[in-house]
Amino acid sequence: MPEQFIVLLVIAAISVVEWLVRQSRERRERKRVEELQKRGETAPRRVAGPLEAPRPTAGFPTRGEEELRKFLEALGVPANSTPPPPIPQPPIVVRHVEHPVPAGVVLPAPTAAAVPSKRRVPTAEERALARRLAAEHPPIESETISARSMLKTKEGLRAAFVLREVLGKPVALQSE
Repeated sequence: MPEQFIVLLVIAAISVVEWLVRQSRERRERKRVEELQKRGETAPRRVAGPLEAPRPTAGFPTRGEEELRKFLEALGVPANSTPPPPIPQPPIVVRHVEHPVPAGVVLPAPTAAAVPSKRRVPTAEERALARRLAAEHPPIESETISARSMLKTKEGLRAAFVLREVLGKPVALQSE
């Protein structure tokens, strides 16, 4: 809270100083104009204010063009050279998919003999290896674990925290 107050005070002080400088500049300008009028001279008119950007005139490069010219000269590209041609975009290829069966034609259902089997038959060695691995590693029985029983053990509590970090909101988006 105090930091915000200090920031507001600094902003207010800067605004006051800027206002004072602007008032001083306007007073000096008025005095100069009055002195010129006393002597019988006309005061020159201001074309653009301090915050107004001058409009580019035809024939003169704008600020962006001047910066681009300097950049290209730094790269070693001559100022009067033409830019390289644009890179052509690859043509868009539209492929039409033709349906082999015209609309409205009903095909008969395939029979088991008509559909070739894509399943590979395992060899005797592969079947023996599968039996041996199944005997060494019995299937895991699935059991339902309640949240209360999981949180009672140290390992279960650790797993719950890891799951919360992985599946929950990112720390940056959590509110206090």
